[in-house]
Amino acid sequence: MALKVKDRGRGFWFYLVLLLLVISVVMFLINISKFYGITGNATGTANLTISTVSSINFSTGNISWGVGEVDSGQSVAILDTSAGTVTDGNWTAISVGLVIENIGNGNLTLKIATSKSAAEFIGGGDGTALTDSDYRLNISSAESGSCTNSTDYTGTGTRMTSGYNRSFFFNANFTSPGTLVCDNFFFDDAKDTVRIDLQLNISADSNITGTIGDIITATAAAVA
Repeated sequence: MALKVKDRGRGFWFYLVLLLLVISVVMFLINISKFYGITGNATGTANLTISTVSSINFSTGNISWGVGEVDSGQSVAILDTSAGTVTDGNWTAISVGLVIENIGNGNLTLKIATSKSAAEFIGGGDGTALTDSDYRLNISSAESGSCTNSTDYTGTGTRMTSGYNRSFFFNANFTSPGTLVCDNFFFDDAKDTVRIDLQLNISADSNITGTIGDIITATAAAVA
């Protein structure tokens, strides 16, 4: 008795061949991905450049003692914003100085220059020879740690002391670009301001009267 083999038909073989083809394609893609290191992860990069900006600003830019004169019987009046006093004169005492802020994004060096000598600013008189020591400036950190130096002060035209106390003054320097007062003037928001105080010794017989003034220039440069 002969056994009958069921004829599966052409459809069966078609789907079988199709299945084998799909399997072959999948295996091919897997092998290609392994060969080229293709994974499910990808990375990218983001780049930009931030420019260094060296910029300062006088947040307090004016000192005015008003109208006054040396007291009767006195030879010199002393006006001092650091101490907030006027001695032997009747000008209005001022206890605020000029304030400079580092508004850039990098540390700076800072130089200060006056536009006039003592004689040109506050005058002298017959027999009175004013020197720059009659017109002096003091630098201090308005916010603690705003300015540090690597070299101590040795004279006009060089660095200020790193101590920054309100009793240490240096002579007016009207030679551009002035006195280097700060090696590192920081830009951090919590420590980015310095204060300039003035001390004037005005003679009773000054040959300059009326409204007088001087321009103080601050020059900054990026720390190398």
